[in-house]
Amino acid sequence: MIKTKSIVRLVLISMLMIAAAPAYSSGEAMQIWRCEIEDGTTEKAIKDHAVKWLAAVRKINGGKDMKASVSFPVAVNGTGEIDMLFTMIAPNFESWGKFWDAYGDSEVAKMDSEDGSIDCPDSVVWETFIIK
Repeated sequence: MIKTKSIVRLVLISMLMIAAAPAYSSGEAMQIWRCEIEDGTTEKAIKDHAVKWLAAVRKINGGKDMKASVSFPVAVNGTGEIDMLFTMIAPNFESWGKFWDAYGDSEVAKMDSEDGSIDCPDSVVWETFIIK
């Protein structure tokens, strides 16, 4: 019979392992923003801006190996106020963290605040594992 003290230890160890897992993650860090496109903004303008944005990102600490994509809906079923998705992918959470630490004073932050073509108020960070 397992004692209560042993069960508590097992539960605590399990909780600590779950909390520590992201620090040792081997997956990519993917942040996806849900965006609305402002009137008069074309998909081409958004793609052109994303190319410039990614070039600026790659100059920041942690941004060298970043990837980005924009996704426009083709068939829609209840997306609400989402006109597009913007996705940033870091090779790992260490790179993602370094990038966000450097973001505030960067040219990328200035580009984000000056650009009025899209509004992206919501985002989610995902841990992604590529299946080969």
